[in-house]
Amino acid sequence: MLKTITTELPFHSFVVKTLFNPAPAIADLDPEFYTLSDVFCCNESEAEILTGLEVGSPTEAGKAALVLLERGCQVVIITLGAEGCVMLSQTEPVPKHIPTEKVKAVDTTSERVAIAADILSSVWKT
Repeated sequence: MLKTITTELPFHSFVVKTLFNPAPAIADLDPEFYTLSDVFCCNESEAEILTGLEVGSPTEAGKAALVLLERGCQVVIITLGAEGCVMLSQTEPVPKHIPTEKVKAVDTTSERVAIAADILSSVWKT
């Protein structure tokens, strides 16, 4: 599977936008994964595993996002559930907390796919 992922993700160099979600996260993720996609998106528990830092607030998520940015990510988004997300990029390396509206969760089965689709459509509207 690693070979498939490392073969497919570099399509970002051909104008195809890619988002990589490292779920389920492992502490010793191959360093190449940080550089292969346009957007690196994980949740707070995955960010903790990947960085070794506690992520219990938007401020802490910003610190973890900076670590991921230093590993070669172009854009880092750490989702924080009801607290929204924290985002930063190589071109705007100051963490930005983006709160979310409070909603009643009905079905979280497709949550990751919906978040990824929303992020990609928002980031690359042209």
